[in-house]
Amino acid sequence: TADVTIGELDILDEEVDTLTIANLGTGTLTVTGLSPAIVADAGEDFEELYLTGTGDIVLGSSANESISAPELSLLNASGLAGDLTLNEVGDIDSDNFTFIAGTGVTTMTMTDDMNADGSWIFNFTGADPGSQLELDGVTVTTGDLFIELGSDATLLISSDMDLSDLDSFYITPGEPIYLAQGVTLTLTAAQADGLSILLAPGATSAAVNVVDLGDDP
Repeated sequence: TADVTIGELDILDEEVDTLTIANLGTGTLTVTGLSPAIVADAGEDFEELYLTGTGDIVLGSSANESISAPELSLLNASGLAGDLTLNEVGDIDSDNFTFIAGTGVTTMTMTDDMNADGSWIFNFTGADPGSQLELDGVTVTTGDLFIELGSDATLLISSDMDLSDLDSFYITPGEPIYLAQGVTLTLTAAQADGLSILLAPGATSAAVNVVDLGDDP
């Protein structure tokens, strides 16, 4: 039942391709990150991270990244009933990456870039109210970006972002996109159709740039 805090988890063995972190208690497991909280080198086979259990899990801090693992293509927290805090996911597989939230309050800040022709999927279906995906400094060009927020999570874009070159872009219909102060979001007319784009709490100005309007008024 007690809270547990550790420094970091080094996945430096090339034989390790999957890691499961289970918090089966009621206390909070915090990996503060002496550098990142979870670190693996490029070229290693660490590709899948599973988070399970009943207790809360916090990876990273305001000063340190949550994850630096360039080959990580799956972060699956669907077996976690507790809250999950991913303070900064700064280096994962830039070609193919899937995140699946658990059922607690899930907050995740992405700061990595998606490679051209990449495919990123974020699935927050079932996450509790207060859950949020934040994209901060993320760059995308061509490729596919899929964001399923469910009924309770929100999307916050905290830096300028251009989605107009994506091959496909999906966000849960009816769920708003929040823009932080001063952010410019660039979309095609087709992407913008039907979206709800709002100022984030505390923001007073942001901009939406719609391109490829064609000849129709």
